[in-house]
Amino acid sequence: MKSILLAALILSVFSFKSLWFDTILDSGDALTDDQILDIYQDWLLYYKKNLNDLPETFGAKYQTFKQKVRDILEHNSDKSQTYIKGLNEYSDMTDEEFNRFYLMDP
Repeated sequence: MKSILLAALILSVFSFKSLWFDTILDSGDALTDDQILDIYQDWLLYYKKNLNDLPETFGAKYQTFKQKVRDILEHNSDKSQTYIKGLNEYSDMTDEEFNRFYLMDP
């Protein structure tokens, strides 16, 4: 019984991930700002990010996320590319933020 519940939980997590991940990788259609906002809200939940404490941060993080989504779609629609891009837990960070926090680059 426990293994059935565990399997169901794992499948539900993967199904949730595919909700936005598949949408982002669908390079055939451009996404509206409203669609990207929906993806961002799902992404926040999936990665357990809480920006409610810092409302001023939400706008800046969302703008970074939105630009990364646009970059991903542009890259993935280019049929000459040999790989596809996708979202990860760092998709709302600028390159400078990532370098500062994770690469200890001042």
